[in-house]
Amino acid sequence: MARIHASLASLGLAACAVLATPVSAMPGLLMLPPDPEAQLLSAISQLRDGDSDVAFSTLSRLTRQEPGFRLAQYMYANLLMARAGRSAAELPNERSDAIASLIDEANKRWNHRAGHPNAAGGDTVLPHPLLSLPPTQRYAVVVDLTAGRLYVIENKDGALRVVRDVYATIGRAGMGKEVEGDGRTPIGVYRVTSFLPDSGLPDLYGHGAYPVSYPNAWDRQAGRTGYGIWMHGVPHSTYSRPPQSSEGCVAVANRDLESLAPFIKPGHTPVVFADRVDWIPASEAELLAELLRSKVQNWASDWESLNTDAYLDHYASDFRAGNMDLPAFAAHKHRVNARKNFIDVELDQMEVFRYPAVDERLYLVRFRQRYASDNYKSTSRKEQMWRLTDNGRWEIVNEDNEA
Repeated sequence: MARIHASLASLGLAACAVLATPVSAMPGLLMLPPDPEAQLLSAISQLRDGDSDVAFSTLSRLTRQEPGFRLAQYMYANLLMARAGRSAAELPNERSDAIASLIDEANKRWNHRAGHPNAAGGDTVLPHPLLSLPPTQRYAVVVDLTAGRLYVIENKDGALRVVRDVYATIGRAGMGKEVEGDGRTPIGVYRVTSFLPDSGLPDLYGHGAYPVSYPNAWDRQAGRTGYGIWMHGVPHSTYSRPPQSSEGCVAVANRDLESLAPFIKPGHTPVVFADRVDWIPASEAELLAELLRSKVQNWASDWESLNTDAYLDHYASDFRAGNMDLPAFAAHKHRVNARKNFIDVELDQMEVFRYPAVDERLYLVRFRQRYASDNYKSTSRKEQMWRLTDNGRWEIVNEDNEA
C-alpha cells in the first residue's frame, strides 16, 4: 500500500490517501465500537465512501470520548477547517515531524485494517515466528515492530489462533537494540517476567508495565547490552503515542494494556519482538514445529545412548554455551559421560519459534528437561538455538538454561 503523503490542504486528512485500499477481514480482529481505533477507522471508511458528514459525527463523538487521541483530534480539526473554508496549513503549532508521526500512525492503523494475505484453501494463518506451544502454555504475544501491531495468540487444544490485536509503538530509534541507551527496541524471543502496577511508576508508563527478559542467551552471545525493556501503557493524559517514541520499550494505549491482562501470565507468557511478521498457514507451522521436535528428541536419544560423539554431532562448529566453545564443551561432556552408567532424559512443555531478524534460518526451542543418571538428577528449563544450513544440516548453535 502506498504510504500516506498527500497534502493536508482542503479536507486536510492525510489518511485519505489510503482510502482507495480495499478492506478485508483479519483473523482475530476483535475491535468493535466503542473501541477508539474502530471508530477512527470507521471515519476513514466513511470518508472513503464520500460521507464526510457522517465521518465528522464519528470523529466528534470519538474526540469527546478520548480527548487525548491526538490523531483523531487532528483529523477532526482538519474537517472543521474544511467546513470553515480554511486551509489545513492554518492549524497552529504543528511541526512537520509531529505531522509526519501522525501520518505514520494513520498508515499503521489503516494497513492493519487492510489485512494480510489469507492462506489458500481457507487455512488459518499464523505469525511465522510462533510455530508451536505446549498444552500448558495458553497464550503468547507477538509484536510486529514494523507494522506497529501487538497480537495475542491463543493455544486451544493444540491449535493456535489470533484472539486480540492492538496498535503498539516502539523505540525512538527504531528496532534492533545493540547497546544500552541506543533507544531501539530489541528483536528476539523473550518471556514476561512480572507486572508493575501504575501505583509504583511514573505517569510515563500509564496503567502499568510488563518487563520482558531482555537480554536473552542469544543477545548475550551477540554482545548486546541494556536492560529494562517493558511492554507498558502511556501517560494518562494521552490516548496513544507516536509510532517511534519510547526508549526501547513497546507501548500501547492504557485501555489496551488493561485488556491484555487476562492473556499474560508473568513468568510464563512468551513474547516475540519481530522486525516484521510474515503470515503462514497453520499446517505449515505445525510441520516445521514437528520437524524441530523430532530433532530435539533425536538429540536427547543420542545423549541417553552414552555415545558422546553421536551426541556432539548435533552441535555446530561455532557453537557456544556460556563461556564454552565447542572444543571446551566437547571435552566437558566426554569427562562427565565417562563417569555415567546410564542417562535418562525426558522432555516436555516444548515451545518452538522461528527466530526473527536474522540472515540465517534459526529456530529457538524451549522446553522442560528432566535429567537422571546413576549419580545426578535435575529438572530445568532449557533453550536451544537450531540452525538449518544451506546444505540441509540441522545443528545447535547455542544452548542455555533459562533463568
